[in-house]
Amino acid sequence: MEAAQLSDPVVRTVVTAMNNKDSDSFFSAFAPEAELTDDGTAHEFTTWAEREIFRGEGTLDVQSEGEGGLYLTGAFTSAQWGTFSTFWQFTVADGQVTRLDVGAL
Repeated sequence: MEAAQLSDPVVRTVVTAMNNKDSDSFFSAFAPEAELTDDGTAHEFTTWAEREIFRGEGTLDVQSEGEGGLYLTGAFTSAQWGTFSTFWQFTVADGQVTRLDVGAL
């Protein structure tokens, strides 16, 4: 599924920016106090995103979406972890992501 086809406009911005390595657009889609969990463990969002997505060359190939576009499954690929199945659960309020929960499937 192409990022341009994603239902939720904020999620679409996040995935497009991530896959294009556009950190400015990516981070601007998140609220300043955005929360993040990875496999159920809380992480500081900016540090995690810089490490896993931008320095780690992470990309997300979306395979399906649910919950109005706020729940994605797909294949995440990074230099460190290779390619694996994952989910991305977004909470969006006032046009920004306030929480992101990711994990392996």
